[in-house]
Amino acid sequence: MSSWDDKIYGPESIPKRPDSENRRNRLDRRGAPGEHEWEHVVRSGSSMESDLYAGESRQHQQAKSTEREDWRDKLRRKYERKGLDFVWMANPSVMGQEFCRKALMYQNRTENVDFQGGFYKYYPTYDDMDDEILKGYFSWRTKVRQGLYEDSPLSFIFVHVYELLEKIGPKTPEEGFRQLLEIKRHYHTKDLDRYLDKWLADYVIYYDLGGKYADYAFRDLRARDSRVDAFYDPVAYEPEEVLKAVEDKSSYGIGKSAFVKKNRELTASVVKRVIIKASDFFEANKLGSFADMCCGSLDRRSYQIFENAVFYDYKRYKSFEYKVDPIRIYYCDDGLWSLQSVEAGSNDSKSVVLSELMHETDRLLRQAANYSSKLKKKSMPDSLEGLVKSAIKDEIIARRKAAQPVVKIDTGKLAGIRSDAAVTRDRLLEGEEDAWESVITETEDVKPEPETKSAAEPLVGADEAAESSRADSGEPIVEPTAGEDLGLSDDERKLMALLLEGKPYKDFLADRHIFASVIIESINEKLYDEFDDTVIDTDDSGDPELVEDYIDDLNELFGQK
Repeated sequence: MSSWDDKIYGPESIPKRPDSENRRNRLDRRGAPGEHEWEHVVRSGSSMESDLYAGESRQHQQAKSTEREDWRDKLRRKYERKGLDFVWMANPSVMGQEFCRKALMYQNRTENVDFQGGFYKYYPTYDDMDDEILKGYFSWRTKVRQGLYEDSPLSFIFVHVYELLEKIGPKTPEEGFRQLLEIKRHYHTKDLDRYLDKWLADYVIYYDLGGKYADYAFRDLRARDSRVDAFYDPVAYEPEEVLKAVEDKSSYGIGKSAFVKKNRELTASVVKRVIIKASDFFEANKLGSFADMCCGSLDRRSYQIFENAVFYDYKRYKSFEYKVDPIRIYYCDDGLWSLQSVEAGSNDSKSVVLSELMHETDRLLRQAANYSSKLKKKSMPDSLEGLVKSAIKDEIIARRKAAQPVVKIDTGKLAGIRSDAAVTRDRLLEGEEDAWESVITETEDVKPEPETKSAAEPLVGADEAAESSRADSGEPIVEPTAGEDLGLSDDERKLMALLLEGKPYKDFLADRHIFASVIIESINEKLYDEFDDTVIDTDDSGDPELVEDYIDDLNELFGQK
């Protein structure tokens, strides 16, 4: 048999609709379907939906509800047998199986009608549409597939999203992801985005995508998890990253301290030492995990893929793992999904002990630096106070060592020095009259060697030469650190430079396999706090263009010549 995208059966192959129990038994006998192994039919003609399941009764709707409840109990028992906590999250998966069967039948259907009606339904499916609405939906979907995104009832958009989640229509998962992004970009609404952002992440997991797709889908989760992981493995993180993690979890706003604002680099280094020492102290005294206390416990629990979507899990992985970052891993065992991460909810709490540690760190740093404004000491265990003092002492010692000049002795020249000294000594002892003349003559002949630059040290004018070289080659001139403080990546800063200088950008994006819509959205998000607006818009042909009102500010921000 060919793949499911290529199978087309005639009207005579349409099976009779089985009842829910028989359909479930038939699937169980057949086994879990692999990718593209659906039994389905595709029938042409505008009346296919009206005669397929004619006369759907209220009794059948009640049977669907009962089947959903039975499925929930069955799933609960499966999780309990595997020792996993079962958390029920609404997901009309039974509806998804039926929806997917019909979506495969309708995947090639096109219409061309001017639909002016409305359609609004929770968990919308084809079964909720009459013949007129179906024609309207397929007319709208036909235009979307042609790149025409016209106004549409929100429920139409959800139905098409459900199709894309099942990869019905796109030939590859990557193509499906791009189509979902286009839906998000053209139908940017609060009601849609609150679901679509999570579904995009689930899509990357389900179809095992990585690279730029994972970077886009998990950018916020990874940033959030890194602030948690900094407590579990502080040694692996830079001091500034640890300080930001502490600011996120401590009710004491150490980052807002007047002393810390003036001495942030010093404070970050001390805070990292405090967190490391606190972790060791808790472990040595069997007080539990300091990271768990600050952030919440790391555990594994049930997870609903594509929650709140009409979706059927046709892959049903036997054994599957998707690692987003060190503390966020998704698993699927025999079709049961689970997630290892920090316990939901506790990750947003503030640690009392951490807050007290940070107050004491601020207080003792001020005291050590003789800062004019002092903080009042709070009541806390002597062991924790001693922990902070020890961290500050270690930092002071480390900085003193780093400030000491490094004396290097070339042992290879010691033999020559000893030999020259012996000659001079012998001449003096022999009383030769020309001894001093000889020494003076040798001294005058010795000329100081010119200083040489280390290979790692940049030569004077190297920056200017590099800049000139870039200018000659047509490469945009942008300051090395321009945009870094705003979180822009190298590719994002390079694109901004090309747009500001009015140079071609399409070859640059093509060479790096970057989608224009994705990188533009990312830049707009990162610069939103700076401008309170989008700085890159698109023209009628979809090409990016800078918003004219902000060009001068952007030139100054990115250091353009």
